Amino acid sequence: MATMERVSLLAPAKINLCLHVGAKQPNGLHGLESLALFANIGDRIEIEQAAHFTLTIEGPFADGLRSLSVEKNLLTKAVRALAQKTQASFNFSFRIIKNLPPASGMGGGTADAAAALYGLSRLRPELANEDMAAVMRALGSDGPICLAAHADGSCGWWMSGTGSEVTPGPGLPECYFCLLNPAIPIKTADIFAQFDAANSPRREALEKVSGEWDLSSLVSFMGRTGNDLTERAIAIAPIIGTLIKEMSAQDGVLEARMTGSGATIFGLFAGQQQAEQAARYFVKSGYWAKAVQCGVGQTSFVRRSDQ
Repeated sequence: MATMERVSLLAPAKINLCLHVGAKQPNGLHGLESLALFANIGDRIEIEQAAHFTLTIEGPFADGLRSLSVEKNLLTKAVRALAQKTQASFNFSFRIIKNLPPASGMGGGTADAAAALYGLSRLRPELANEDMAAVMRALGSDGPICLAAHADGSCGWWMSGTGSEVTPGPGLPECYFCLLNPAIPIKTADIFAQFDAANSPRREALEKVSGEWDLSSLVSFMGRTGNDLTERAIAIAPIIGTLIKEMSAQDGVLEARMTGSGATIFGLFAGQQQAEQAARYFVKSGYWAKAVQCGVGQTSFVRRSDQ
């Protein structure tokens, strides 16, 4: 069998349907609980065999990453860490087509790194899943769940511990969202520092209900949960609170919330047309906004869909 020499895949946008934050652990990370989905849009990662490692960045949001050195890019860190762990040489050129706003709470650089490692496993099938998982755990709290996005068998994923514990979520129907970003980069470290300083109350543990959910089950779940970082993000960028209210007022919206540490907001809608209508409304207002799909068939369009 011929060895593959090139692969192109999606680094999908992450949507935290909820995010409950616990106390800081001895390793400096916080206890986290979340149910996350992955959308049919994201950055595009292209990998091709080359004489040596290179990284280029293109796309509508490339400028936000070009100011960083190649060595500081999370994709570079993940590939180098995997090479060291496996004692292998990955002579490939990596190309990031940056379609998502940076520092936006949708996975971003972590999702790019996860897609790169998954792509390497397609090019080099001898790579062990355990080695890739260990690298992504070391990369940060979102590492394991962003890698899980490329696994078969689930539309959503439960995250717990400090992000290291990832298990398949419930079966979900087709879900339509509008993603909205106010073009304000939010540093995750700043949000957590404010969260700790405010001595914010802790929630009870999530009840990780499995089985098949319909849309009403999903809406009910969201009504019982929240994003514990929202108040702190609004303190840094008040526009987030304004846009959550504006999203909540859109026709057909069932729930509106911030994802991750912000500043991206999402609205869950009753149908595709309402999500697209909301996206058009916010684009006309000068914001980045996209109507996206999650749920049934998620693993197929994570791998194959184009922007």
